[in-house]
Amino acid sequence: MKRCHLKHCVKGSIERDFSDLIHEYFSLKDELNLNEVLKLYWLSKTLPIDAEIIVLAASLELLKKSWYKSSKSKAKAFIYRT
Repeated sequence: MKRCHLKHCVKGSIERDFSDLIHEYFSLKDELNLNEVLKLYWLSKTLPIDAEIIVLAASLELLKKSWYKSSKSKAKAFIYRT
């Protein structure tokens, strides 16, 4: 996806980029467990800072495990541990 600064974007470019981003999200949401990852992320924002870091760590751990289990990972057999 091409990035552009808001002041320099061509009209319609933001809509196309947003559409591409949404398409990518939906194509990966099941494989990477993105719904659960984002749910944990947003939950962490409602917690005190000492609890927030624990939930954020759980969110990142879930994303990491999902990545290494996915078809996108080239190193899944070497790094992922159950």
